[in-house]
Amino acid sequence: MAPVPGPPVVARSPPQDGPRRRRRLSPSGDTTSAVTPIRDFWAVHHGLDTGFDCVGGDLACNTLEFFADDSWSVVAERLDGCPPDRFVHAVGNANYDTYVLDLDMLDGAGNPTVAHWAFKERQIGDHKQYWEWLDGTGTDLIFGS
Repeated sequence: MAPVPGPPVVARSPPQDGPRRRRRLSPSGDTTSAVTPIRDFWAVHHGLDTGFDCVGGDLACNTLEFFADDSWSVVAERLDGCPPDRFVHAVGNANYDTYVLDLDMLDGAGNPTVAHWAFKERQIGDHKQYWEWLDGTGTDLIFGS
């Protein structure tokens, strides 16, 4: 399947006070709620793993759930001030980097983009369309650069 051309589109939602509830993209075992690019990848490989780095696997939680014992504000600080339920874990992992789906930055087809989370530096950035990420960074994670 060819990547959708064009820059990411920001999804706008009405301002709200306090934490927002988001729909989970893929509760354990439920592949029907995952976005199309992830379902397409899972149709061939559920995940690829080198023993150190990986691509794919379950999209089982958002960042707030990932840090289950920490408060909203503590987790938001780890995400450079972004809301913890904005990011779904994870389409890939490498060393101290995690590649998460950003529910607020969408590609031209309306799918979440992949964001690079450098959690030791507490920075989120480098948004890419899923297939672009898989073709570059994702491939490097599994086969080396």
